[in-house]
Amino acid sequence: QQVATRLVRSLRQRDLVARWGGDEFVVLLELHCHDEVVLVADKLIKALNEPMELAGHVLTATPSIGIALAPEHGNEAGELLRHADAAMYVAKREGRNQYALYRPELSEQLLHRVKLANLLRSALEQHELSLALQPKIGMDGRQIVGAEALLRWDTAAFGRVPPDVFIPIAEELGLIVPIGHWLVREAATLLDDWHARGWPLTLAINLSARQLHDEALLPVLCESMQRSGASPAALELEVTESILLADADFARARLQALRDAGFRIALDDFGTGYSSLGYLKDLPLDRVKIDRSFISDLEQSPRGRALLSSIAGLCRALSLQTTAEGVETAAQLTLVEAEGIDEVQGYFYYPPLTVEAFNQLLESKLGAQDAPGANG
Repeated sequence: QQVATRLVRSLRQRDLVARWGGDEFVVLLELHCHDEVVLVADKLIKALNEPMELAGHVLTATPSIGIALAPEHGNEAGELLRHADAAMYVAKREGRNQYALYRPELSEQLLHRVKLANLLRSALEQHELSLALQPKIGMDGRQIVGAEALLRWDTAAFGRVPPDVFIPIAEELGLIVPIGHWLVREAATLLDDWHARGWPLTLAINLSARQLHDEALLPVLCESMQRSGASPAALELEVTESILLADADFARARLQALRDAGFRIALDDFGTGYSSLGYLKDLPLDRVKIDRSFISDLEQSPRGRALLSSIAGLCRALSLQTTAEGVETAAQLTLVEAEGIDEVQGYFYYPPLTVEAFNQLLESKLGAQDAPGANG
């Protein structure tokens, strides 16, 4: 209701404003040039960016606006709506809180996206989803100490679909929740198998904001780990700072409940986006994962090395473990090790591997008797 009111107040009396459904609105305007369109789009974004108070909470909307023009993008109402919708998805993909103008090639992209969305609805039933494992190397002994689980989707129609394509679709459709439940069960099975072989490894999985709001998440986690026999402490739940943007108090409480149940919490991609030192102090964290953007230019950037040193020192002072992502060269590894980072991930050691390849690697390096902490 507040969004509708703000849209109406921001436009002229003769302009048409309609709620299309869900959180989507449509505006029909008669304007005379592209510059006017841009001015109106900016005005609407600013109007919706103003904080809104809802049930005692102050929230901020980040609208995505798609624009189609007549006659250059079509004269039929349905055609213009489809084209504006295609442009809106471009604005969402590029980070929200902005507008995008329709381009003819977007129709083909939108059609492809619709096809993927339909296929994704049955991906679990068709057993098309799988896991890749990115090994994590402990710096104290230069051994594999665990892995991060990465989702893979292989389709008959389009081959392998990149995660940065299908995961946003899964988020929008709400499919990330059942996919997340499947991932938790797969993770528990993997941990049970590893520990039965005498490999006391940890496994990290990613949680999105939508998954964190899933009331079944904690029961599914606890049930899966209990059924497998693996310790909850062996499963690390990675979250990004974006989960705090909508409702920081809720996110903190939910993460604390997960940690109280024995699961370890890691803050992923630290150093990007809205990074705040307050998160390190206030959140119930066990680990900080330093984003690859800090690692990629360590050799050329004194400032980058200074930032890495500061983050590593701060994490040590707060008793937080650290992981450096994206280590690709021996020089990067040397610089990371000099700062006392606990773990590294990256192509210098291993790319993401299939579960079978990961297990074979562990067999060759550790075996069943020589694994750290194994009996015998």
